[in-house]
Amino acid sequence: MKAAVISSPGVVRIETVEDPAPGPRDVVVKVAACGLCGTDLHILQGEFAPTLPIVPGHEFAGEVVALGAEVRDLSVGDQVAADPSLYCHECHYCRLGRNNLCERWAAIGVTAPGGAAEYAVAPAATQFNSRFTMSTVGGVPSESVMLPLLLGLALVVVAVTGNEVVGATAWIVGVEIASR
Repeated sequence: MKAAVISSPGVVRIETVEDPAPGPRDVVVKVAACGLCGTDLHILQGEFAPTLPIVPGHEFAGEVVALGAEVRDLSVGDQVAADPSLYCHECHYCRLGRNNLCERWAAIGVTAPGGAAEYAVAPAATQFNSRFTMSTVGGVPSESVMLPLLLGLALVVVAVTGNEVVGATAWIVGVEIASR
């Protein structure tokens, strides 16, 4: 498959890489839309410390095209958006429910291959406190889902960390939706 690969600071190329295969509790997503944000630019500029090379893209949506043997709550054809955070659920902070402070935090598109590719692999756990959260998009075009996805993921992170959000006000500025 084709993927954007950051091979060293300042160097990104479209390369042919191996198609991902799902682990027992993973799904493979055919990426329909992938957002790029400041984190991706910091990785490209060498200001963030993942191991290179890396396929960036931690904000993506698409269609499930393959399931791991133990996946029960998703089906091939489901439209999904992925929370990229990969928490260990074993360290002190994860056991306290403070996953944002995970001592072994990882993320799709940061420390594991991401959505700037034709396909991406992601854990498919469906429980709220699970290692990964997938949410069904319900047939809405993935391009239309990216902004709500990003806002929704931010709110989930705040909710998981225990910060108060009920009644809070959010202001989104400078949003531009681009299409192919």
